[in-house]
Amino acid sequence: MQVVDTCASDPIVREFNKGSVKVRRRVVNSESGIDLFIVERTDYGIKPDDFLRILDKVDYYKKANVNLKEIDVITVEDLQDKGITKPVEVYASYIKAPNAFIAGRIIFDAKFIYPSENLVIFTSEGNEEVGREYTEKHPDMVKGLALAKTNLSGFKFYPILNDSGEVVGTRVVFLSE
Repeated sequence: MQVVDTCASDPIVREFNKGSVKVRRRVVNSESGIDLFIVERTDYGIKPDDFLRILDKVDYYKKANVNLKEIDVITVEDLQDKGITKPVEVYASYIKAPNAFIAGRIIFDAKFIYPSENLVIFTSEGNEEVGREYTEKHPDMVKGLALAKTNLSGFKFYPILNDSGEVVGTRVVFLSE
């Protein structure tokens, strides 16, 4: 774990760009000769707040997921009375078919953002009625697509601090079931 915590401040040996992605090779431990490749998205930022901002904007999803054909926000709910400070969005995601043998998919997920916890959760649980209404209104758009379901998916962001206490990166934990 020490490697992960300090890698963002270790010396860069080689660096190259591929679009908005920057690949950096860093020397993690020069005494033992251990090095590490780190992929950094230069357009995202480095702090947990930067990642939360990206996940708050649906337009970034198509940029980050090449298989995402379309995404429509269906409804936005205010659940501040339940302790959720950001509005909950329920959206339809159209996923491209990966090959001729597997159908494209549509997923009806809700997105819950907990800024104080640096946490984002996605789930299809409880969205069955919204999905049914959407498919009835848009039969041509969902024709030939398989209905997929997200039981639980989410991101937790932890700041990586240098010796001075400055945020120099973010450790991202991803869960998907």
